[in-house]
Amino acid sequence: MKNIKKIAKIAVATLAITGMSLIIHQNNSSASSYKVEKVTINSSISENFYHVKNKSKNVYLWNSTRTKVKANLKNYKNYSWIYNGKNAVVSHNGKKAIYYYVSSYDPSHKYVSKVGMVWHGYLDRGFNTNYKVLNDVSPFRFMNDNEYMNYIKQSPSQKVTREVLKLFPNTKISLKLTQNFEQYESLDNLGYSKVLAFPAATKYMDHIIYKKNISDKTRINLIKSALNNAGYTQAKRNSLSNYKIGIFYYANAKNQTFDDYPGIVLAK
Repeated sequence: MKNIKKIAKIAVATLAITGMSLIIHQNNSSASSYKVEKVTINSSISENFYHVKNKSKNVYLWNSTRTKVKANLKNYKNYSWIYNGKNAVVSHNGKKAIYYYVSSYDPSHKYVSKVGMVWHGYLDRGFNTNYKVLNDVSPFRFMNDNEYMNYIKQSPSQKVTREVLKLFPNTKISLKLTQNFEQYESLDNLGYSKVLAFPAATKYMDHIIYKKNISDKTRINLIKSALNNAGYTQAKRNSLSNYKIGIFYYANAKNQTFDDYPGIVLAK
């Protein structure tokens, strides 16, 4: 009786192993039926950010020959994916598809933990839109005013930015102006006029210039006082409806580098 049970256990184990092997073989066979026909590089494209369209769908990151899955992007919901212009034409069952070679950019601003290729149709252009969990994102990661404003509204790191914008209730955000803040002295060369810079207020938004460990409330009050002292009282600020505002702030000083220029600037 014991021998019969032992034989039965061995048979079950053998079937399980055989079944597992069959599944692996089928997956490998399926993957191997794909062929990379051509790889091209568009040198004019540099660090374009993409995000997965459907975060609940299985989206696989493949190795360079499209034979092995490296990751399921569904498990990296808060990541963005960097595309540098490298494509692959992949054929399968008489059809061809374009794959993008991408690398990961995680919520803590770290590059390249995952690298591979993915069918381009699974991706949308632009930074990851789950702004509620993303902090201190550079304005250069965004594509338009709406994206940037949605990030400001939702990101935990943008409390100071939100409060400063309330000081200019009738002035609309401008991503372009934000991205060119460091050139505020020559913004007229970019088509702007009547530039309003506030160096005394900007100081309090820059962790490198103003390093004091102060609360958000204190920082906002200092900014407001600096604006008032410069002659831009609340009544004056309310009248700036025909201006655009560029604004940029990092909540965590560790995320700011000397290449970043936080602050406030207005222009027409």
